[in-house]
Amino acid sequence: MPASAITEPGTPSPARWIAGLLAPHRRWRWLAALASLGAGLAIVAQAGALAWLVSAAIVDAAPVPKAPWILAFVAVLSRFGLQAARDACGAPGTGRARRTCAPACA
Repeated sequence: MPASAITEPGTPSPARWIAGLLAPHRRWRWLAALASLGAGLAIVAQAGALAWLVSAAIVDAAPVPKAPWILAFVAVLSRFGLQAARDACGAPGTGRARRTCAPACA
């Protein structure tokens, strides 16, 4: 969309125009948002597991149990998986918007 079309009467606002482009990809955007939320929770779980490890090893000076290692490993793997899912789910809508806007924005 050329910049002059934004000011012409009867043309949609840029926000509505982009929303119209992304409307078919609403489900993908929701999945990307949920994957981002899950990745954030996995980071919190990872930080909790690392705090548990430090507390057991340094503060308590006790042998470190295996549970925090397993929790940290699962949290790291789930975080990476959820971040990859977020990128994959967000790609269809952003790709369409970029392909449509690129000629007009150049």
